[in-house]
Amino acid sequence: MMSLNKFYTNFCGALGIANSNSTLPAILREIQGGPTLLVIDNAETFLDADTEDAGYIREAITEVGASPSVRIILTTRSGNLPNLPWSQRTVSGLDAEASRAVFGAVYKNDIEDRLDSIFASLDFHTLSVSLLSHVATQHQCQTTEEIEKLWKEQKTRLLRNGRTKLQNLALTIELSIKSPLFRGITSSVLAFLRAVAFLPVGIHRDDLLGVFPRISDIDNIANAVCLSSLTHRSGDRYTMLAPIRMYIMDEYNSHLLYEDPLICAIRVHHYGELSSRPKEWVTRESVNTERLLSFDLSSAAIQRSHRLRLKTLGSADEFFLALRLYHLQTTSLLPLLDSASEERPLLTAGDFKIGAWESRRLVLAKAKCLESLCWLEYTQSQYSAALRTIEVAERFYRNHSPHCNKQLLQCLGLKGSVYQSRGDLAPADAALREGSSIARLLGDQLEEALLKRLLCGVVCLQGNLSEAKHLIGDSVRFLESIGDSWYLPGVLSDQAHLLVYEKDIDGARSLLKRAEELSYDDQERLSLLTKRASCEGWAGNITVTVKTLNEATATEVLPGMPQFNDYMDACRGKAYYEAMLGNLSIAQDLLTRVMALACSAAVESEIESTRFVSAIVAVFAGHIQEAMVILSSLLSDNKNGEDIAQQAIISASLGEIVLKNGDLDTAKAHFCRTKSICGTTGISPRHLYMSTCHWHTLPVEYNGWTRFLNGDI
Repeated sequence: MMSLNKFYTNFCGALGIANSNSTLPAILREIQGGPTLLVIDNAETFLDADTEDAGYIREAITEVGASPSVRIILTTRSGNLPNLPWSQRTVSGLDAEASRAVFGAVYKNDIEDRLDSIFASLDFHTLSVSLLSHVATQHQCQTTEEIEKLWKEQKTRLLRNGRTKLQNLALTIELSIKSPLFRGITSSVLAFLRAVAFLPVGIHRDDLLGVFPRISDIDNIANAVCLSSLTHRSGDRYTMLAPIRMYIMDEYNSHLLYEDPLICAIRVHHYGELSSRPKEWVTRESVNTERLLSFDLSSAAIQRSHRLRLKTLGSADEFFLALRLYHLQTTSLLPLLDSASEERPLLTAGDFKIGAWESRRLVLAKAKCLESLCWLEYTQSQYSAALRTIEVAERFYRNHSPHCNKQLLQCLGLKGSVYQSRGDLAPADAALREGSSIARLLGDQLEEALLKRLLCGVVCLQGNLSEAKHLIGDSVRFLESIGDSWYLPGVLSDQAHLLVYEKDIDGARSLLKRAEELSYDDQERLSLLTKRASCEGWAGNITVTVKTLNEATATEVLPGMPQFNDYMDACRGKAYYEAMLGNLSIAQDLLTRVMALACSAAVESEIESTRFVSAIVAVFAGHIQEAMVILSSLLSDNKNGEDIAQQAIISASLGEIVLKNGDLDTAKAHFCRTKSICGTTGISPRHLYMSTCHWHTLPVEYNGWTRFLNGDI
């Protein structure tokens, strides 16, 4: 602890005053002679000390600082400052370049930017980067690979590098936790720190009472911990730097159990809020809720308890549904859902199996949860991930057939939809026809009508238009007969799409108008507006199309909202028609904004669609070479084959542009590739553009694909 005498001695030593005269009056006389800059480092040494001398030191600093010729720089983690008009400056982390410089001041081998990910995991915390560089030097690490291995194996141990606060991050954290500031409330402080460390984005201030119902003064404790800089306020959240989080997790949370009172309190609050107000909760707390679900699903207690597993799967199902409806984002919970083994009957007495019903109930709960996850991935156009998820659910249902045939037919409908959207028609057709057969056997006319609607989209692309009209007609007639208004708008819009393709624009307009009148869902209403715009675009009514797209984009939709994809499509449509009308700068500005949104959302399908439309806009601008570069890169970038049908359209579009540019042989090669993709997917080459919006097509003078199919080139 810093005593008053020691403070005066150090101060006078800096001023050159003899130790025998180490008093406040002597100090004040000395600094009157001219401007003085006083720097006090590590001021929390006395600011947070619960001693009589600490109060005297504060008073002395206040008197010194009152002199007009004195300026004080005081560095501290504490917010408990002397009574002076301070101008506070928060010292943030370094940037990547500065972190390399700090690291390189000790570690002399070249690291370039190869350790930036480790620096980022430390929040570019200056002391942590410095400690890591000392450890790397002491261990005689010769390469960044050795440093990365050391970090992966030891992490927080590497931050305990010496015996002083400047050499040991763990020591400085423990000194803060056990400081006099927290005397008598250490257990509450630790509970707060453990919760903040457990939850990736910290605790919202509105959740303090929910997470800590038994700590009556939790608001004051949270503020006190912030004063010590163990945590900090970021907006409405209490959070902490990554190095401190790592230390708390390693020292206090390393052996967390499902039954830990702190985790139980977090669980009760989080799952309760998710159930009672899913939209508000998942928008604000999706990251923290996923962390809790991940912990619960991997807990040994869950595996031992049938009841707890059912409860956790129910919460996971609610979470996936809320994400899909209100806050689209990716999740990494599938491996935990897939890895949990099925419960088996515990005893067998003759033909009677004790536990069979409980086993089936658990498997059905898991499969239902997987279906919700698949819907989330499908909505985000993550087709490969969605197929992996739905195939796990399908396996569970089939293992317990015929007891869950109702669930199986719904699963097959979703599977068929994913395959169709991906452009893989053969498995889509098989799944939907099997689902229709099961629905017919069960006498479930509603499910059969919905599956017929889905099958219509598949057979359209296969070129069976007469069957498609029959299927969609049956679906519409049944929904009308039962007075349905939930599914009917979407089915009518699909029927309108068929009429657009047959050039019955008036009939399509009539159906879309009726669909909009029936619709009361914001997401579906936006989808219907884009379909109406596409209908008018195919008809050549550009003015009406632009007006409709303006209506569709009048209200901004942000990433994570379920209408986001439709909103982005409408924005791309506006750019397309602005370019068609010659307003190229407006079109480019729109695409720049759309691309920024797509990148911020990290939705690959939206990024690729925006790039594709930008290639068409380049064609309108006469920048043919630029368009060819964009389309070629789209073909080469498609490593995962998420959207096979889109690849066929890109290849055909590239062939069109190359042909217009006079390169017949290269154009034919692209058209042959397109035809090959169609053969692989089951798409009828003449119906390639049937599933796409009008603004995903080149100007009408680009007709090389049709000429190729007719044998004219």
